[in-house]
Amino acid sequence: METINLTVYSYIVLGLIGVVVLLACWVVYLQLSLQQIRKTLFSISDNFNEIDSVINTVKGFSKRWDYVAKALSDLQIAQEHSSVRDSAVAPEQFEHVLARIEELERKLEEVQMMDPESKMYNRAVKMVKAGSSIEEVMEECELPRSEAQLLFSIHRN
Repeated sequence: METINLTVYSYIVLGLIGVVVLLACWVVYLQLSLQQIRKTLFSISDNFNEIDSVINTVKGFSKRWDYVAKALSDLQIAQEHSSVRDSAVAPEQFEHVLARIEELERKLEEVQMMDPESKMYNRAVKMVKAGSSIEEVMEECELPRSEAQLLFSIHRN
């Protein structure tokens, strides 16, 4: 009877050791999974930082472009109403303003051409302002949906 009890106890001990080993393996697996999740979260955080940077760049270009467009519009309106010619503004001053606007436009274009990604975003912004659908912008500019949605929320009239 003692040998039976000893054998039963041996199986119970072996079973408990097996359970402990399985639990240890499970804990290691969970730790590895947690590390992978942390890496993924850091990667997502970096992506959000990059997206914020791109958004700020696009906003900066948009503001500069809006400024240039408004200046051109004001000058065109002034020319149409002959207020520039009839006022006390000297032609040299008017030419200086036009030259400055042209210089600013060239600089803006140079900055836009420096960054190939900004070309893509500029095209996407133009498409959004022209009324393209989000799917068209995503496909044409190879943007993920989240970035396209961001552009729509910023630039849709």
